Amino acid sequence: MMTMQSKCMKFHWHKIVLIATLGLAGTLFVPCGKLSNAAGQSGSLESMAPHRAAHAAPVRTAEKAAAANEVLIQDFDFAPATLTVSVGTTVTWSNRDDEAHLVNSTTDVFKSPPLDTDEKFSFKFAAPGTYPYYCKLHPQMKGQIVVQ
Repeated sequence: MMTMQSKCMKFHWHKIVLIATLGLAGTLFVPCGKLSNAAGQSGSLESMAPHRAAHAAPVRTAEKAAAANEVLIQDFDFAPATLTVSVGTTVTWSNRDDEAHLVNSTTDVFKSPPLDTDEKFSFKFAAPGTYPYYCKLHPQMKGQIVVQ
């Protein structure tokens, strides 16, 4: 049988745990939308954004990739879908997906081995023409290289 005193102590124990938890949360989050890190430094989300951005990996866009004669394989797509280059240009396909992909021309002019994440395949285009290609593992993925 529980005495009145033990019931009171049990009730107060829950209060102590709750207060301690809230106190810990208060040291991490400062009022007015400011954050505090473990070292006690605080700042707003906006002021910490440059710090976070400095550690982020650079993101390649389709436009930047095209400028570098590169085709990105990401989100089960080739980007850019059409790349125009000069005769003698080497084009590089870079797999940014977590899945393996193949780069195969529809006319068997070039064929990559399976490309795992962050692996690359390059081919030098020596003659003008339009070279359609696809991923043999995911046939809905299509692109083309136009050589002028």
